[in-house]
Amino acid sequence: MEQNNTIEIRQANAALTLQRLKTSQSRDNQFIPLPFALLNNPKFRNGLLKKARFRTYLWLRRHIVRGANFNDQADIYSKYWRKGRLATCISLDKLARDLKLPRSTASGHLDQLEKDGVIDTETIDTSDGRVCVLGWHQNGQEHWFIDDVFANREKSDQHQDQWNALEP
Repeated sequence: MEQNNTIEIRQANAALTLQRLKTSQSRDNQFIPLPFALLNNPKFRNGLLKKARFRTYLWLRRHIVRGANFNDQADIYSKYWRKGRLATCISLDKLARDLKLPRSTASGHLDQLEKDGVIDTETIDTSDGRVCVLGWHQNGQEHWFIDDVFANREKSDQHQDQWNALEP
């Protein structure tokens, strides 16, 4: 009887370990899709793609908040994701440290990406944090501002209407 309990406990522990591995692998295997229309556009390929700030954009996109997280001090999940926005929150110090950039360069990258039209930023009350919105999502589909800017398509009225509907 005791041996059966030990086997059941081991099986349960193995199942939990397997589930943890699957969960961590699915998080580790994420990728950032770029549409062919974006890659085919010489303005993108020979412009933003070659700029140092594109690395900052990819870092921001990698950190989009898509679920509740105890590290989410700015409550991005509730204030942005649940309202249909693709957003992340970053302090300039962390961004600079992670990308090994001077703080002023990291700040300049965010400013320039906003001028490029590929992000919207909002300063928040906590320290020097900035919320960066990179697009919106609806019905399981994600729409990125960078696609509108560089994929040779105008912001459609439908997309603009959907974005406006997400305004708080």
